[in-house]
Amino acid sequence: ASPAIAHLTGALLLFRIILSEQTSGAPGLFRALGLGAAQIAPLFWIIVAASLVGGLVVGLLLKPGKEPAFHIAALILIALGGFMDGHATLLTRPAQMYVSQAMIAFASALFLPPAMLSGMMRALAKGPTYILSFIIVFLSTQSIGGVMGSGLFNSFITQRQALHMHDLGDQLTRTDPIVAQRIGAAAQGLAPTLSDPAQRTAQAVSGIATDAATQATVMAYNDAFLLLSLIAAVTLALLLTHLCVASWLTKRSCAALQPV
Repeated sequence: ASPAIAHLTGALLLFRIILSEQTSGAPGLFRALGLGAAQIAPLFWIIVAASLVGGLVVGLLLKPGKEPAFHIAALILIALGGFMDGHATLLTRPAQMYVSQAMIAFASALFLPPAMLSGMMRALAKGPTYILSFIIVFLSTQSIGGVMGSGLFNSFITQRQALHMHDLGDQLTRTDPIVAQRIGAAAQGLAPTLSDPAQRTAQAVSGIATDAATQATVMAYNDAFLLLSLIAAVTLALLLTHLCVASWLTKRSCAALQPV
């Protein structure tokens, strides 16, 4: 319950929730768009490669006291990657998310090792009991944060999808000339396979409704991506504020200790 452990717990949990976008976000979007595993697989290879590169960079550059710089870089990459992902359309394919997802994967590799180093250094300074606390906190936040992040992400998607579907449903009325024209064109395209005009119209309406549902899903994922980008940006602002305040307090303490 010490402030240091509570701060570390909050940071680890928040980052794990934010990074759930990589497992629940882009893959879920592409599955909703009808893409198969073979089409999504290259994206996962990009994510793996970016994670390995991030780990290599951390291994080469990480030193005690440099943890905030890595966390700032990670939050910037997550915020930018989420913002880039938040503009998907029905025509978006995995290749268009290679860069953004690589940025997020790279960011995940930048965050965890510095967090472990910071927590372990504090634990070592306080004794064996704190080391055990740190290990429990780290493992628990990664497990619980992953479940929480996935659940919150999927719940948000479901809620926003229903809202967007309701809005699109209000717009898709047969009295709308554009909608009526689309139904007529779709029904006419079914003429070679269906002879009954009523069946052609019903299938055309069903196809438009399916397209609307897919569009609502894409819009919901965009909302989720942008929300996670906003959370990362707010977290970055809080981190910078914390660092500035801590630096100011340190300078003030040093000035107070200097002899007159």
